Amino acid sequence: MNRIPAFAHHKQETVQSFREFLSGGPFPAYPLEIFLEISNICNMKCAMCSVFSELNPKRLFALKSSDRGFLPDRHLEKLDNLLSHALLVHCFGYGEPTIHPRFAEILDFALKKEVMVDFFTNGMNLTEELCRFLVDRNIFRVTVSFSGASQDDYENMYLDGKYDKVLAGIERLARLKAERGNPYPTIEINSIAFQHHIDRLPSFVEQMAALGVNAINLKPLHLSAAIPELHRYAAVMRPWHEGKLLAEAKQKAEQLGVRFVDEFSNVASVGPTQDEEEVRGRLLAGTDELSKTEIPLTEFKTRAKSIEPLVPSKSDGATAERETAMDHTPETVRSFLRIKPLAGAPEEMCYEPFKTFYVNQQGGVRPCCFGFTHTHLGNLDRHPAKRIWSGLGFNTVRRAIRNGRYPMSICRSCLKHKSYPKQNNFLGLVDAYAAWYRHSFDATFPQEPSEFAQLFVDTGASFNERESLIQPIVPGLPQRIEFDTSLFPEIRALRFDPINVPGQVTIVNATAVGPENEESILALEPLNAARIDGSEARFDTADPQFSVAGFPRRGCRKIRITIRAQALDNANESEDRGVAVQPPALRY
Repeated sequence: MNRIPAFAHHKQETVQSFREFLSGGPFPAYPLEIFLEISNICNMKCAMCSVFSELNPKRLFALKSSDRGFLPDRHLEKLDNLLSHALLVHCFGYGEPTIHPRFAEILDFALKKEVMVDFFTNGMNLTEELCRFLVDRNIFRVTVSFSGASQDDYENMYLDGKYDKVLAGIERLARLKAERGNPYPTIEINSIAFQHHIDRLPSFVEQMAALGVNAINLKPLHLSAAIPELHRYAAVMRPWHEGKLLAEAKQKAEQLGVRFVDEFSNVASVGPTQDEEEVRGRLLAGTDELSKTEIPLTEFKTRAKSIEPLVPSKSDGATAERETAMDHTPETVRSFLRIKPLAGAPEEMCYEPFKTFYVNQQGGVRPCCFGFTHTHLGNLDRHPAKRIWSGLGFNTVRRAIRNGRYPMSICRSCLKHKSYPKQNNFLGLVDAYAAWYRHSFDATFPQEPSEFAQLFVDTGASFNERESLIQPIVPGLPQRIEFDTSLFPEIRALRFDPINVPGQVTIVNATAVGPENEESILALEPLNAARIDGSEARFDTADPQFSVAGFPRRGCRKIRITIRAQALDNANESEDRGVAVQPPALRY
């Protein structure tokens, strides 16, 4: 790319606005991330997809619930201001983006706004021409939806998919990256925890590493009452079986240089007093019961072809002009969004409505990509994009979430399945953008130093950046920092780095939350303090460290630490000042 960047000041404005919001300021002026649903049609009929699956007898109702096609150019043109301020644009939604006849042209359109661009794909269209384009343009990330260590495992679940074709496309993209010496795009695999897939997970990791994959993201299989054939295929995380396979898979990934992100265990873990069916039932949408029917995987294709879909009436079609939050008043919008307090709401506030702007194919705007909903906060055909972002719908949702209430018309399914992001990754996003910017423009993205706390987790491979959690901090103010450690089934050791610059740190209190929500008090001891004065420790290094003791080694769900950390004012007080710990790779 290496042209002269023109929008650095816009990006800085967005970063600074979000930083001020984290410090108690007003809501962010611009979104950090934008989703463009450039296609809501697909060239496959995957068994687990509630919209396109041939196993779903109600699929025509789902298909007819929205107008189908490609994102119109007029919607792109209306996003000009937001795109120039955003850091990351996701060119995908509920459909296959690469079948858009002008897919590469749309990616180029976004790239001109100096944003990182990524997309999810089924991998069927990773041709030589497209792969060359992706590498030449420094596309940030390509995520391929793929599960199965054999052709039968894959093709009987990803109906109409071609196992060898997808693998060849992944290998082609990795080869072209290597030939050009380009780290972009990173190649990630979005993998689903089918039971047969978990049973072969270690060999799958080896297979993906051999192809040149950079990361594997393992997610739970969310079930639908409309597709009972899948209910017996949803894995749950039993420590004595899946736990061992996951540990082996993670170890292989570490050895082979593949980042492995386990988002399955957090949602589907079987606790000491829980029944497997109870945990599996949480993966099922709605209130229906799990099916006991078990159908061999090899019969899925035949069964899919034999299911006669139910045909909706003409009146069941998509509404031409859906009502949005922008069409309401402050008195009626809360009822429209169904805002209510929620028992068991996320302990960490959901940040999606504060950083994300999702545009679907019809121009409807949502605050995230995690819930399939027809409740929109605005529509680009009727409302300016910036006005939607700062308007009644978004701000009502933000105020509610900040006070522990959620818009159930948008968040209900996500909250039930715990599919929401488990932490705010603002700093990781900014650092990922700075690295991409430097590579793309041969220039430094001007950003202010970011202060953050970091929890290192040793699961057997010693402390490393891949297995660490980061949270932003505001120097000088007492604050409770919470880390979600449920992603790690077993923890051998913990290390807490309270700030990433030389500073003075006071630990006010620290607790761990165990598998049954029981709390235990933690003991933190400074490891490299220059001086300790009562409860205050002074660090002259940019890498202050505390040991952590007293946490449950299995099933530790949360680590909560209340601190007061103050950066040292005099930059000359330490020769190490300015050497900051690098955040982990950007994750979703």
